[in-house]
Amino acid sequence: MLGHNRKMSGAECLADMLKGYGVTHVFMVPAVLRRTFAEMERRTDIKRIHCHGEKSAAYMADGYARASGRPGVCMAQVIGALNLAAGLRDAWLAHSPVIAFTGGRDPSSKFRKVYQEVDDVPAFEPVTKFNATVDDVSRFPDMVRQAFRVAVSGTPGPVHLQFRGNEGQVDGEEGEMEPLVETEFAKVPPFRPEPDQASVLAAVKVLQSAARPVIVAGGGVRASGAARELVALAEALQIPIVTSLNGKDSIPGSHPLSCGVVGTYSRESANKVVNAADLVCYIGSGTHFADVVHSHDMRSRQNTGGDRRCSRVTRFLRCVVCEKTFMRRAYQQRDVEGGQLAQVGREARNRAWLGKLWQAQRDCVVNLWFIGLRRSGWMCPQTVSARRGT
Repeated sequence: MLGHNRKMSGAECLADMLKGYGVTHVFMVPAVLRRTFAEMERRTDIKRIHCHGEKSAAYMADGYARASGRPGVCMAQVIGALNLAAGLRDAWLAHSPVIAFTGGRDPSSKFRKVYQEVDDVPAFEPVTKFNATVDDVSRFPDMVRQAFRVAVSGTPGPVHLQFRGNEGQVDGEEGEMEPLVETEFAKVPPFRPEPDQASVLAAVKVLQSAARPVIVAGGGVRASGAARELVALAEALQIPIVTSLNGKDSIPGSHPLSCGVVGTYSRESANKVVNAADLVCYIGSGTHFADVVHSHDMRSRQNTGGDRRCSRVTRFLRCVVCEKTFMRRAYQQRDVEGGQLAQVGREARNRAWLGKLWQAQRDCVVNLWFIGLRRSGWMCPQTVSARRGT
């Protein structure tokens, strides 16, 4: 709530806001926002992690955000700001809520060829959802609040605030203001919108009618805390699951419906399953359909010895609401086609499909075993090829 404004420094305001949003660690390369760090030490229990470099600070904040489900904060002065921007690429692609604070050029020194005076703001544009400057101390409350809002809302992602001064010295100034904290934006997701009932029923019917369905689980499943719902839905409908690199912990690797990671850095069996599927259901993934057919076709040629007979994907389904609520509702509506009869039909329909899945996984394990023998020198290449039947 906004109370009566009082005179306080930007450092005091920023320290109080970080504490209010539940930040426990800040990853940084000094010197940046010195006054703020002094206030953090005096007013909070937030730990300051001095990193080897700016990119390391961004990576650590990214890891903190993914592991905790809360925004990770990283900081750098103006000289290292471009390095910090480079470190945000993974966070941007993985939709990780990272908040980057950097120092910026002072108006009194602009265009005077001051040491490493470069406008860094454009470098953050491709890797952030929100990229802004804070030039007046009175803007600390609303700009920092907006940074947390944007980082965790909708599809999460990095944001950047550049504070005036090469080390962000604007935080030493005073103004009439009040810290603004909205605790609902201190975690991912801040809200869980309910899916439309008709859309859920339509999605379940499509999944049940497919002969060879597969679910691709992305990082959104992990961020939404929906791994349990994902496995329950897959077990109820007997649908195999492949994951992205960012979503590989969505299902245990030992689960019989787990096929591994799909894509470039992947498991051969996962790519075979996706290429053979007639329906691919994306949950918690940012994949764009325009690239799906081409990319899966190329993966099939790379991972199946150039076999062009692999079928192309014909239908796509994508969850664009809260993954947890969607899968919970879909699980509740799984028997829309007729209760126990629907379950029997699904098992009969999927028996041959799951058999192909398990055979692909066995072939993948055997291939890896023979490759290991060849590389270790236990078998010559000719012997390996003969025993594999190739």
